[in-house]
Amino acid sequence: MLILTRDEVIGRVRDVVTMPSTGIPRSWLTEVEIGAEEGMPTRFFFLAENTSSAEKVHLTEWITELSAAKMDEVCPALASATDCG
Repeated sequence: MLILTRDEVIGRVRDVVTMPSTGIPRSWLTEVEIGAEEGMPTRFFFLAENTSSAEKVHLTEWITELSAAKMDEVCPALASATDCG
C-alpha cells in the first residue's frame, strides 16, 4: 500500500489514506507502475480507483519511499480517479 496521508499529520491520526497495489497491470488511467528503480522487490501497480483508509497499527513494514518524480505520476492518477482537478 502507498500511504498518501501527509507526513505532518500522520502522528495525529489513527487511520491513513492509502492506495493499494497489485502485481497485475490493468492499463487504467489511474494506475501507477513502480518497480526496482523505486526500491520495490518486483513490479507493482498502485490503483487510485481503490483508494481507502487503513489503521496505522496494521501497516507495520516500510519498504520504500517514492521519488518526487513518481509522486508526480500518483497525483494525476488520484485526480483522475476522483474527477478532481
